[in-house]
Amino acid sequence: MKKVLIAVPNEGHIDTQVVKALLDIRWGKEYQKSIILPMMDMPIENSRAHTINYFLKGDWDYLFSMDADNPPLSDPLELIELDLDLVGYPTPIWCWNREKNKGPYPIEWNVYDYNFEEGPNRHKQHEPREGLQEVDAIGSGAFLVARRVLEHPTVRYQPFQRRWNDDGTVLLGSDLAFCQKVKKAGFKIHAHFGHICLHYKQVELTAVIDGWNSFYQRKKNKWEKELAEKSHNKFLVESQV
Repeated sequence: MKKVLIAVPNEGHIDTQVVKALLDIRWGKEYQKSIILPMMDMPIENSRAHTINYFLKGDWDYLFSMDADNPPLSDPLELIELDLDLVGYPTPIWCWNREKNKGPYPIEWNVYDYNFEEGPNRHKQHEPREGLQEVDAIGSGAFLVARRVLEHPTVRYQPFQRRWNDDGTVLLGSDLAFCQKVKKAGFKIHAHFGHICLHYKQVELTAVIDGWNSFYQRKKNKWEKELAEKSHNKFLVESQV
């Protein structure tokens, strides 16, 4: 029987829906399960490192990690049967920045492909968003990773470590940097859109209004531009007849 360590890295608070998810998982699929709640090992990268150290000292086959605000909507351990290297459970991310008027969509999914057109460390949203997909990177809100991945020397060395620009700003978040290590070691990364997570965040409501208004305005401008181009092309065709 497969053994799985279930971890909820946190900073002293776990959402009640995550607690409920833990209870559901505890009574779900018949695997040998252990649950740990690594607390106050801040920052979060430190907590993840302590979790991996603890995992590797034991004899578990898989590590399932979910953040304290990231409960899955279905039994995440169902994916153990697929024996994947690393699989993420897609999570919605609030990404609107009102001050910078930035973000193509107010909400995105934390599932990514490389965007080499913009640079070697740039990512874009993965599509399509259905079923099991092989991807280049996932967020670390909820993921399942096989022991063979965490034991690999390339992955084992500082697994969740941010990468920095020379001026001290962040080049890559710890989750995307982790995924780069996983792929460099020769493993595959997947995401399963049939196993998504909820995401509990505090968001100021007028920012939500601004974000969606901006999104719909950009859509409206795009539709009007496309309609104008179609009308112009139709006029050119008719004028040539």
